[in-house]
Amino acid sequence: MRCLALNLLVVLLGAQEPSPVPTPPTLLERQGAAMKVLRDRRSELAEVEVAVEELLTLSSDSCVLLGRHLERVLKKERKHNARGQEEMLKAFIRSANRLLAERLEGEGQERVDGARRSILQAARSKGLAKDTIKKVSQPALEFLQEILLLRPAQVWDSDEELFDQWVIHLDALDLEVLHFFWLVRARDELLRLDKGRRAEAFKDQGDPRRFESELFRGLDWEATLTTPMTPKDREVLESNRRLAPPVDGVMVEETGEARGEPKPRSRSERSELPEPLPALNPEESRGIFALNRLRILLGLNALHADLALCAAARDHSEDMVKHGFFAHDSPVPGRETPWKRAAARGSSAGAENIAAGQRTGEGATRAWWFSPGHHKNMLRSATRCGLGNHRSHWTQLLGG
Repeated sequence: MRCLALNLLVVLLGAQEPSPVPTPPTLLERQGAAMKVLRDRRSELAEVEVAVEELLTLSSDSCVLLGRHLERVLKKERKHNARGQEEMLKAFIRSANRLLAERLEGEGQERVDGARRSILQAARSKGLAKDTIKKVSQPALEFLQEILLLRPAQVWDSDEELFDQWVIHLDALDLEVLHFFWLVRARDELLRLDKGRRAEAFKDQGDPRRFESELFRGLDWEATLTTPMTPKDREVLESNRRLAPPVDGVMVEETGEARGEPKPRSRSERSELPEPLPALNPEESRGIFALNRLRILLGLNALHADLALCAAARDHSEDMVKHGFFAHDSPVPGRETPWKRAAARGSSAGAENIAAGQRTGEGATRAWWFSPGHHKNMLRSATRCGLGNHRSHWTQLLGG
């Protein structure tokens, strides 16, 4: 009986079917699961990163799905971040103005006025010496810079709420950069897997990293405009800024007109028009800004950047390098004096400064500050200026 029972048990056990082996998810199922993670706003960043890597390795179709999703996300993020940046800039300006007002409270404004008077009285004296600039003018200028020039970091430190807003905005920009990076990878992977699908390459969204650099420059600019000045001075600074070419590899627009290039003209029009004036190079622009920042700190008016004077100044810098001389008088016919050089470019000038050996426009301005004759020229009554650079030579022209 025991043997019969054992045999019956073996038969019964043998009759049971083996447990089924689970089938792996299909490509479409994996694709759907990854997209579900991307669309779920509650997903953690680590989960999203895994889903992105999954889609990048599945197929060309999954790359297209990922890319289209990221395009929609970036479009929304760009609008949201643009609004956030606008609000933050307004808050930054309010905080900057409040900080400056605090610095000028009590005797602050009187001390500013006194520092300005000491510099201008020295500059207008007949016997201005380099030693006076070093012992009187430079310490007074450093005081004015400390009180009147604001840096973005100082503004953030003065307002905890603004700093928190800034951190949140930077985090949002970082996420936008990450999404853009994934979009580029999806596009590249699609073209690698299936070169025949180039027509499905994604739209150029523009690298968001440039917006972050533009934001930093914008904050620096707004901090500069907080310095006490007249509305007219602000207009002059804004006008000069538009003459400068884009810097740091960031183009403001892609049109030639935005880069300072003239519109194409017909042959007949070209024959009747003078040669267009070259735009400022970045260091010339920075040098003109350094001069205007100095003048505004001293309570003087800002100077318009005169492209004709810039061209005349650049002509002289080039001539000094080419012909091996360093002087205000030139051996070049038609350019013998500053006044002739300005007239040759259709402008006029009342003073000229020259320098050699400086690599930057700000460096040239600083060298002139410590030289009595040049110092006087920079602080004289004027409405226009031009700065021309060639290699390490600099020429500055000032006009009424």
